[in-house]
Amino acid sequence: QTAEGSVEAWIKLSSVGVLQPILQKGSTFATTTLAFYVTAANKVGINIGGHNYISSGPATFIASKWYHVAATWSGGPNFTVRLYVDGILDQQQTFNLAMPTNTDTLWIGRYYSATRFTGLIDELRLWGSELTQQQIVRNMFASGRSLLPNTNLVGIWNFDGSLKNFSAITGIDGSFNNGGTNNCRLSAFANEANPGALSNSFEAYATVVNHGGSPNPFPLGFTVKAPGKKINDNTTFRDTIAVSSGVTLTAIEVFMAIRHTYCGDLNLTLTAPNGQARDLSSGNGSTGLDILTFFSDGSTALTTAGFFPPWTRYAAPEVAMGNFGGTTTQGNWILTVQDAAAGDTGWLAGWGLRFNNATGVGQTSADVPDKFELLQNYPNPFNPATTIEFAIPKEANVNIGVYNILGQLVTTLVNERKKAGSYAIQFNANSFTSGTYFYRITAGGYVETKKMLLLK
Repeated sequence: QTAEGSVEAWIKLSSVGVLQPILQKGSTFATTTLAFYVTAANKVGINIGGHNYISSGPATFIASKWYHVAATWSGGPNFTVRLYVDGILDQQQTFNLAMPTNTDTLWIGRYYSATRFTGLIDELRLWGSELTQQQIVRNMFASGRSLLPNTNLVGIWNFDGSLKNFSAITGIDGSFNNGGTNNCRLSAFANEANPGALSNSFEAYATVVNHGGSPNPFPLGFTVKAPGKKINDNTTFRDTIAVSSGVTLTAIEVFMAIRHTYCGDLNLTLTAPNGQARDLSSGNGSTGLDILTFFSDGSTALTTAGFFPPWTRYAAPEVAMGNFGGTTTQGNWILTVQDAAAGDTGWLAGWGLRFNNATGVGQTSADVPDKFELLQNYPNPFNPATTIEFAIPKEANVNIGVYNILGQLVTTLVNERKKAGSYAIQFNANSFTSGTYFYRITAGGYVETKKMLLLK
């Protein structure tokens, strides 16, 4: 990581106007390998080798609000540092300074000078490479457990009941500081603001979610956006995800991440490219805090007794979505957010779409292949899922489509820019009929087509 890397976390500050250390390694200022923090001026910052790089960008932190923060560095010792807040690039700068290495303790929530973090930290991750903005947005709402196995994920501490590191690297589990009184505790769903016995009021920390499933389709199977738009009293706004590739819609799932202090104020509506609209939620949730769920037909109804926001993991939309009247996926998908009452506000943190049970694509090796290649799917014949592997020797725009026997595009598995490497993607044909299908890759001038057989 001395040449490139990334660090990210979810944080919620109890107080502002003071130094808030998220992570630090090094026993002195000059020997600091890496420090990641929020400054007393309420700006995100990073320290490499005694060089403080503090953002002068627009993001300024306030207390009692969840933020996703990330820092990346590359090109060492002539480092280009990029700082992100809620998936948005806040600032970048290049400087010439080596990253020192040492065997010092890596502190979470503490600086070498003994300054402590006050607030909540969740999903702290260290990566072995520089993440792109697209990768940061794609992964920020996903539980680290759903990102594994991943050889690029050096360390992950999700604090789900322990201080264990869940990456493949051993020997870096966390432990409570035993040098004095601990003010750190693991906290989850119970509201601990009141003394005495636990109350019946619950507060879920709606930061990340694990979709589940094998393979896990979130986040790779979704188009994810992090707009970070403020939800004001008695206002309505719209946010759009533009989809460039088009197939006939057969199934849809909607990811939703909203921070709000009274979910019963909210009306959420999704409109498809063909103009048909479906209500996802209409005043549901009562006094509940936040939404973090996947809206999918057939899941638990929002009005079910004892089913409270954030409705993790699955919830049925207010109105069944079906196939939105047979719409194509291509075009503008518009989310309408309405706050219908005064007194409570919030944020649209993120949302996303999954079409036709797509599962996404994962990198299987960081080694650079020597040629473009599309491998035969396995198993073949298959029912209902099969794996497709491909390799690209250089960064390129990659498109993989599946076609029926008539040559009609039935779904797009990949449509994004990928770095050099070997990849695998699972195609789930649960909603397709038996028969012969073809899958075709287009990447950097390379085109290849192969045949597969679905037997049900």
